[in-house]
Amino acid sequence: MSAAATRLGLVQAEPLLIAMDGLLRYAKAYNRRFENELANDYVLGPEWLAAAKGIRGLLNGDGAVALERGITTDSKDNGVIEEMFWAAFGIAGFKESDL
Repeated sequence: MSAAATRLGLVQAEPLLIAMDGLLRYAKAYNRRFENELANDYVLGPEWLAAAKGIRGLLNGDGAVALERGITTDSKDNGVIEEMFWAAFGIAGFKESDL
C-alpha cells in the first residue's frame, strides 16, 4: 500500500508531497545563501514553520489526488512526507520544542 500510494502521489504530483519538498528545498537554499538557518530569521522563520506545520496537519486527511479522483485509497504516503517534514525541520534549524 505504501509503495503504491507513493507512486500514485509522484505520478499525479500530489500537492502535499510537492509542497513539503518545496519547503525542504527552500530551507536548504536559505542555508546556502545566507550561511544561517531559517530558525534564526525573525521574519521568514515563523512563516516557514507555520507553512510546514500546516502541511503536516493536512496529512490527517486524504491527499488531493485521492479527493479529486473520488477514490478511497489515499494518494500519498504519510510516512514519506513526515520524513521530509523532519528533515526540512532540522535543516531549517528548528527544534521539537518549536512545535
